[in-house]
Amino acid sequence: MSPDSLPPPEELGSDRTVVVKPDGYEVVKGRRETGENEYVFHIHIGTADDTIRLIRDPASAIVRNLILESYEIAREHCFETGQLERLREEPWHQYARLLRNALTHNRRWRFSKSDLDLLPTTWNGKTIEASMEGQVITGIHADWYQALELHGAMVVFADLLPR
Repeated sequence: MSPDSLPPPEELGSDRTVVVKPDGYEVVKGRRETGENEYVFHIHIGTADDTIRLIRDPASAIVRNLILESYEIAREHCFETGQLERLREEPWHQYARLLRNALTHNRRWRFSKSDLDLLPTTWNGKTIEASMEGQVITGIHADWYQALELHGAMVVFADLLPR
């Protein structure tokens, strides 16, 4: 699919599935199960403009949602089960939290006073530091491979938590 072949905005609903295949990707309406040799990401977005942005830059949207959802699910589970301190002790936690915040807030690093007190923070050889304030996230922090590694660390953490 190319951005030039997009349907009119009124035909773009808010439930989309991005199907990533070895030879490219496609965005389909509604939900779809994973086929052989493909990854499927179900994405709910707010407006037709968001859908158009997703189609034009699906990798960024998928990375954003992967980090956002993985982090939020882990945090919510830890909150509900009284294990927030255990989450905060994870070596990836501050890195993932700050990356999640930046990915969901205009893809720019923004640090609160309490964030600045925790910087710099490093995970897997990648560092977030105070001097990055206001800068756009670069690929080193938000590429596919990095996102999958961070997601994997969160999955391992979740698998080891008492239910």
